[in-house]
Amino acid sequence: MKNNRIEQSLHGYDNGHHLLAISTKGLNNNSLKTLSILSDFSGPEIVNGFEEYITGYPLVDDDLYVIAKTWYAFEMERPGCVWTHSLFIPNKIIKTKMDVNKLFNLFIRPKKNTDISLYSKSLMVIDEDNDFYIDDMSLNDTNLLFSSLFSNNQPVLIGISDTLKIQNEIIFLLQNELYLLYKYFSFCTGSVSDRKINNRSFDLQFVPEHMLKYIGRNIKNPILINKNNVITNMPNHFIDITYKITNDDNFNKFMLIFNNLIIDRVSVGQFIQFYFEIGLNTKICDIIMYIKKGKEIFNDDCYNKFIIKTIECLLDNDNSLWFIKENINDIIKIISSNNNLSIDNFIIKNIISLLWEKYDIRKIGQIFNELINSNVNNIGEKLIKVIANNLTIEKTQEFSLMQLKTCRILVLANNKLSLCPDFWKQTIDFQLEILNCINKEKLSVSENTKLIKTILENSQDVFCLQLYNIFDKMAVSIVLSYYAKHNIKNGWIKIIHYDMDEYFNWIITIDKLDDYVCIEEMINGIDPNSEQLLKYECSLWEKLFQLIDTNNINDKLKVSLAIYFLPIILHSGYKYSSNLVHFVFYTINDKLANDSIDFESWSKIDKLLPEISWYASWDRCKRLRKAFKNSGYSFKSEYYFD
Repeated sequence: MKNNRIEQSLHGYDNGHHLLAISTKGLNNNSLKTLSILSDFSGPEIVNGFEEYITGYPLVDDDLYVIAKTWYAFEMERPGCVWTHSLFIPNKIIKTKMDVNKLFNLFIRPKKNTDISLYSKSLMVIDEDNDFYIDDMSLNDTNLLFSSLFSNNQPVLIGISDTLKIQNEIIFLLQNELYLLYKYFSFCTGSVSDRKINNRSFDLQFVPEHMLKYIGRNIKNPILINKNNVITNMPNHFIDITYKITNDDNFNKFMLIFNNLIIDRVSVGQFIQFYFEIGLNTKICDIIMYIKKGKEIFNDDCYNKFIIKTIECLLDNDNSLWFIKENINDIIKIISSNNNLSIDNFIIKNIISLLWEKYDIRKIGQIFNELINSNVNNIGEKLIKVIANNLTIEKTQEFSLMQLKTCRILVLANNKLSLCPDFWKQTIDFQLEILNCINKEKLSVSENTKLIKTILENSQDVFCLQLYNIFDKMAVSIVLSYYAKHNIKNGWIKIIHYDMDEYFNWIITIDKLDDYVCIEEMINGIDPNSEQLLKYECSLWEKLFQLIDTNNINDKLKVSLAIYFLPIILHSGYKYSSNLVHFVFYTINDKLANDSIDFESWSKIDKLLPEISWYASWDRCKRLRKAFKNSGYSFKSEYYFD
């Protein structure tokens, strides 16, 4: 129970129609002017049955709604005088659905000698549980009222014979709809001429039956209704509206949920129509039917907001929604296929959170596959990305079931998922498709490093060039580092062919190089005669030679290594150690002396050696000695260098 404070005023005759008393000084001039105009008599003459009436309208500038009662002041000598007692209801009170019947009971008709100071004090209204119901109200009358008012936005004029006879209907209307309409709805139960606010005719006016057409002539496109006429084409959702509303506790909850979407009278009618046609008063609703019915009833803008609000309620675990939350996947289907929707990223993320809460990982994977195999809108694209970014590496295999299309889109949306080891246990084509989805800039250095290692650890295939094309020098560096510590497929070492700089940088950091394959790939990887190798200082080659235990490598590799170092020693311009020079010279010289070198190897050596006289050209060892001598390596005898 709450005590609600409301303010009041009294207007009446005092050498003209004036404000006689008011309990607040907070109203602005526009509001005071509106009060003065609308508190005066509603027409030029008194009509039997219209001696007193109720008026309601908003004071937008002061965030108030006025409910006023006007009495014709017969006791005044001057004809046309009235008393008007106005109640100023704050919108925050209206939104709580305070009992309108209690408000009407606050009206006090003054008399000529009444102490008007009573109207200068605030009023306190006790707000109790509302059990108001009008037993003697005509169902047909309220059905007519709702139907005529909420089927259009035009001014509605209803012809009646007595204003007191429709007071219960007005109480019912205000009790059930004012909390939705208070920002703009205006009415008068006793208009003897057209009443206006802000140059617009009131939304609802009850007028004398015989004056209905006359007053309507001065209004643009009015809806004219003679209450005594039988209405035969009333929409189904307004039939028995009094009974429906008063016997349905959920109706007000529903209307409050979508309160912010109600912008005029028609939108009120649309939500009434939706609620009762969808059957939310009697059953749990299927979300597909719910969505379809909303599309039928609301315009695009309202439908968009309607869907968003529905989703927000789902995400807030609002129990006043009438469909099963397990159908969140159906909402995803709807919002991802409707091009007129606009949903912010926060809501999308919350939808995904709810998805993860409701379903197991395989079910979410199925929903994801339905999205990627559909013609989705931009919301669908966002959903795909958010799902991918919520997926963990550990759950990726179970989520995707290693379907290539699914895996490709997952990695495109979230490169981190490429760290899933199972990707690199698939076919070579599968792996290359995934590799092609990776952008190293989307991963941190540590993630790129981990990814390359994951590939090395799990792949049964070798694709050095593709790996290098994506990761550049990093790929070479990590392969070499990993190669030194693990037994990986030998083919991966071929990656050094694409970046010898990284290979030689690695050489500097290690203490021993006893892997034949690594040495062979170095030899096969680059032409020792190329200018690229000649740019390195002699210290690098000396370091490389020191790492290799030449006593423990086979004869063929020893010859290949000597031939590799030969152009480096002869052409680089540096002076190399005796150990390196001796190894190269004697290894090659012994083969030449025994005439046991193969043609391919000799062709590499031949082009490096100087020519000698034609009659001695058969002596290949002599050409070798001359090449070394020309490079500054002198010797005392045939086999010993200084």
